[in-house]
Order: sequence, then structure tokens, then C-alpha cells
Amino acid sequence: MCFQKHCYSVELAVTTKQKIQGLSNRSHLEPNQGMLFIFDSEIYVPIWMKETTIPLDIIWLDSKFKVVDIKQGQPLDLSILNPGKKARYVLELNQGQSKLMNLSYKDQFKLKTSEQQ
Repeated sequence: MCFQKHCYSVELAVTTKQKIQGLSNRSHLEPNQGMLFIFDSEIYVPIWMKETTIPLDIIWLDSKFKVVDIKQGQPLDLSILNPGKKARYVLELNQGQSKLMNLSYKDQFKLKTSEQQ
């Protein structure tokens, strides 16, 4: 996943089991890594931070990878984070990455496969 000059290697969370597990029970995430949750259509996707020990930025994206909501540096608790709009993808990155990119609503990510890099 790339936005301007910032690129991230992302793990995909496609199955229900992968989405439930997410980044929970991990102690570290490299600065250029993240996780991309993929849904079949645009829906309201609440995120639950249960057992997540890494502070994260949560970025909701529409079907064209445009930013529809951002929650920066989310606390490590059991709160449920609700987006303001429907999303097809949810991108989790280390806390501070969205600020580093100066990311805002309607900015667009590009998905690149390993063959394209």
C-alpha cells in the first residue's frame, strides 16, 4: 500500500478468523508494515482493539482506496472505534504514520503487488 512516497508492506486479513485476530497479541510492528482488512462491499466497519498492545492509526478506505475516516493513535483498551462512513478496507499502521504522511480525507492509497515493486 502506498500513499505518495510512503509505502507499507501489509498483511491481508480476508477470512473471518484473520479479521478477528488482526494485530492482537503482537508486541511489535515494523514502521513500514501494517494490516489491511478486506470486506466484500462497503459497510460500516467498527474496529475493536481487544488484546492489541501496539498503538495504531486506523484508516478506513472506500472501494477505490480513498480515505473515508481516520482514527490516530488509538488507545489500547476495549473501546470500539466506529467510522463515520462506510468502507471496503481498513488499514492499520503504527501510531503516527497518518500524521507522518499528512493524510486527510479523500486522499487515495495505491495497492501494489510484490511484482509491481
